[in-house]
Amino acid sequence: MKAFVAVAALLMATGAEAAAVQSLADLEAAAVQAVRQAAPAGTRVVAKADALDPRLRLPACSGKLQTQVPDLGRAASRVAVQVSCTADQGWNVRVPVSVQMFRDVLLSSQALARGDILNAGEVQTREMDVTRLGYGYLVDPHAVYGRQLRLPVNAGTVLTPGMLAPREVVKRGQQVHLVVDAGSIQVRAEGVALQAGDRGDLVRVKSLSCQCVVQGEVSAPGIVAVQP
Repeated sequence: MKAFVAVAALLMATGAEAAAVQSLADLEAAAVQAVRQAAPAGTRVVAKADALDPRLRLPACSGKLQTQVPDLGRAASRVAVQVSCTADQGWNVRVPVSVQMFRDVLLSSQALARGDILNAGEVQTREMDVTRLGYGYLVDPHAVYGRQLRLPVNAGTVLTPGMLAPREVVKRGQQVHLVVDAGSIQVRAEGVALQAGDRGDLVRVKSLSCQCVVQGEVSAPGIVAVQP
């Protein structure tokens, strides 16, 4: 069986099959439409429902078919869509759907070494089926410009989040401003970052005023916010 029915008694029509029978093609079409509507914005979807077992007999739904689609953010190549009828006696069917989701993703335009800094000339876009990109992918060029590679890549390699070193808004050894915001009073001091970090990262900083080590959150280039 390619579909699972919540109420086993509805699998086969009874009597002389005088009652109207639900079109299996309509179930498949509803599942495909639901996948297309649930896909992330900017995605071109190619979806095809598996043919349901022709022995499946369900009373024709007098109401609108309801659908429930798994989260497509994980870009699975196959999903099971639940198609339901809440009218009359009601029933549920799980319809398997094969999915391709095409997006413009970022690739390296040339061979790059570990430690290289990405710029516009080293990044290109290409439409690809992201359901086949198990290690993730990136779509925003501006999010990678200025980022450092953690490993070498060949030309035409799909860039993934794991390939990029964290962006260092504050660098280790850099002189920074320590900012303590206590309501209407703001206190500033100079310090030296003992760790590198991006916005929102917690880093340790040596205060030059007290020669002590404090921890704060990177809020902007060269600025670390410390709780009072």
